Amino acid sequence: MIATVLFAAAIALPKVDILYPPHGTIYDRNCGNAAQADVEAAVKLRPELEAEWAREGPQYLNAAFEAVGKPYPYGEMQAYLTVCPNAGTMSAPLMVNVRQYLAGAAHPAPPGDFSEKLFHELMHHYVSAIGMNTPLRKKYAAEPMIVQAHLQVIALEKLVLTKLGKTAELKFLENEYRTSPKDSYARAWQIVNDGLQTLNTTRHEWVGADAATVAAAGWVLVDRIGRLLIAAALVAQAAKGGPIASTEPLVNAARRYAWNHLRRPAPEAATATHVQRSADLIRAIGRAPQEIPQ
Repeated sequence: MIATVLFAAAIALPKVDILYPPHGTIYDRNCGNAAQADVEAAVKLRPELEAEWAREGPQYLNAAFEAVGKPYPYGEMQAYLTVCPNAGTMSAPLMVNVRQYLAGAAHPAPPGDFSEKLFHELMHHYVSAIGMNTPLRKKYAAEPMIVQAHLQVIALEKLVLTKLGKTAELKFLENEYRTSPKDSYARAWQIVNDGLQTLNTTRHEWVGADAATVAAAGWVLVDRIGRLLIAAALVAQAAKGGPIASTEPLVNAARRYAWNHLRRPAPEAATATHVQRSADLIRAIGRAPQEIPQ
């Protein structure tokens, strides 16, 4: 964990320029229904969005780099703004439609959403550089390409927003994905959300519980983890090779240690016996605090 954090800190953040010329882009001028008032508003808005990214962007990127531990593929990126109604925000070319951020927008986005949208598009470049041959992509290879392309990006979005405590933005983003006219976005969100739910290891019966129950819960966790570590050590020893008479007992022992805990959900907090023993231990410690090793 410490190594990951230090490595993330050493990863250089890409310099991201937020661009929109004083008279709009050629793209917007050639857009058949881009309003001149929107073009002028985007010109005025650009410095505010640039300042927002300078404030928010490094937090997003550092959180993603810490989680993945890989460098960004480019040292500099240029993100253009657009107000063309027919153009969506996209990663290639890197472009963010800012009509949601203009005064009087039909569907206004919350403050800070621009940075999240730009982060999303930057993450497309990030995960593409890491590689497509991942277990997640293999598992959902039958899904449409747009779903596959968003799985890792959306996973990073949810992870980073949760880590940064941006609950309002996460709620807004979830609503956008779930109500998107493109079913692929809703499908990608569902896959990621369901997958992350299975990683939620919080045992709610421990939260706010009495000391004996919490202590018993810790006891159970240490026991379960210890069994898996022992099983791994046994398998590693057997993998070194040798006569079948010596390797087979090692593998069988590993199976006995791990099988029950790998084929079932995580155990409940503790049995009544665990709680009672922990309560007895806590009472004993409470009566003789001077005997606790320092």
